[in-house]
Amino acid sequence: MASRKRRRKPKAPDAPPALSSYERFVMEEHRRSEIKGAPYNPRVISDKAKAKLRKILKQHGLVMPLVWNRRTGNLIAGHQRLIILDSLEGKPDYLLTVAVVDVDETEEKELNVALNNELAMGEWDMTKLEDIFKGGAEPERLGFDIGEVMQLFGDRPEILPTKALLEAAENLRQHHERWKKVAEQMQGRDSPDFYLVCVFRDYRERKAFTDRLGLEDNKFIAAPALVAAVLAAAQAAPEAPPRPTRNPSRPRRRGPAISHKKS
Repeated sequence: MASRKRRRKPKAPDAPPALSSYERFVMEEHRRSEIKGAPYNPRVISDKAKAKLRKILKQHGLVMPLVWNRRTGNLIAGHQRLIILDSLEGKPDYLLTVAVVDVDETEEKELNVALNNELAMGEWDMTKLEDIFKGGAEPERLGFDIGEVMQLFGDRPEILPTKALLEAAENLRQHHERWKKVAEQMQGRDSPDFYLVCVFRDYRERKAFTDRLGLEDNKFIAAPALVAAVLAAAQAAPEAPPRPTRNPSRPRRRGPAISHKKS
């Protein structure tokens, strides 16, 4: 008798892997009016950074969900993006897909700080970042301006794409024209030394100074612009209470005379 071939049973499909036990959020749609900004949120943003973030959101859209706490109604992560979204939407209410968690207020505050803590984030691999720029990426679409690229890589124009180089050349031309006018104005004066050099401890301190005065973060600032910014900041600052004045008609009180004679 001819031997019968045994039919192999079809292999059962592999079971899908289990969801990570560390995933503690669900994705849900919620009305904008349900989402409150956390009143304790310690993060702030400069006008310059806000303009960059607005441009990124307009170019790429919202590609990372906001994090919202169901228990308190407070936003945990995404305050600055939400403010810009409000201005882009231009209407009081709209739907958002958000990552929803359910935690108490203590853990909410911990997450609010931890998710924005720069010391808990990675750093740039400068070689790989350089390759991205050399591949033709526009600095502005990555959230950089030309000055920041130069601070990262030094005076190496070959890193920037052609369009960015042309923009840099135009900026340099404009700065050259400004300084040429300044030099012409300084001709005939007693001293050619018209520079005032301010030295900061680091880049962050310099940036905090320029942000406080509403100036562009630049190594060279024309004196009129600096004076105008300082005056504007002084006018915006709250006035100090006046010192009590002494009545000139009242004699000064004097303490008892001290005798230096030996007894």
